[in-house]
Amino acid sequence: MNPNSLSSLQTEEKLYSSTYLFAILLDNKQQIVSANPKLSQELEFAGSKLNGSSLSDYIFPNDFSKYQFLLENTLSQK
Repeated sequence: MNPNSLSSLQTEEKLYSSTYLFAILLDNKQQIVSANPKLSQELEFAGSKLNGSSLSDYIFPNDFSKYQFLLENTLSQK
């Protein structure tokens, strides 16, 4: 494992356990795989329906479009 991978993993762990920030894990189809406890608490109404649903179900359409634009740009730059 290279040092960058370790740093990235530690950052992900900090985000996932954060009580201040919202964090979600998405698969390549933009489906929610899991959410950190802070987000799960805020979206309590979603309950068990959160996992497996689309990110677009939980944010405004304009915000989702911005997210897709940023994601595509990031992926194209690798």
